[in-house]
Amino acid sequence: MRVATAVSERTGFFFGWWVVFASAAIVFLSGGTFFYGFGALFNPIVNEFGWSRASVALAFSLRSEVGGLAAPIVGFIVDRVGSRRLMVGGVALVALGFVLLSRIESLWAFYGAVIVIAI
Repeated sequence: MRVATAVSERTGFFFGWWVVFASAAIVFLSGGTFFYGFGALFNPIVNEFGWSRASVALAFSLRSEVGGLAAPIVGFIVDRVGSRRLMVGGVALVALGFVLLSRIESLWAFYGAVIVIAI
């Protein structure tokens, strides 16, 4: 809390707003590209790999299911280690998922990359 107070006094800007801006940026980059950008990615993935539309849609359904199953675990970890550490780990995990997504060659690798991002 001392750091937050020092930053607020030095800049005259409430520290909580920095947290809001950082969280919004993370949601914009990960959510905007993967969660809400699904429509832009769907047809190119189907055309590139020749997979059925149902197979590609299943991957994004898995994303929702895994995210829902992981939510209670994430909440427990936030209580144990704190949100800052968890956020760093989460950003690293999403980055790993996007790297894996760029390397996919099979449908199962695609499902695996989507699950890593969803966690």
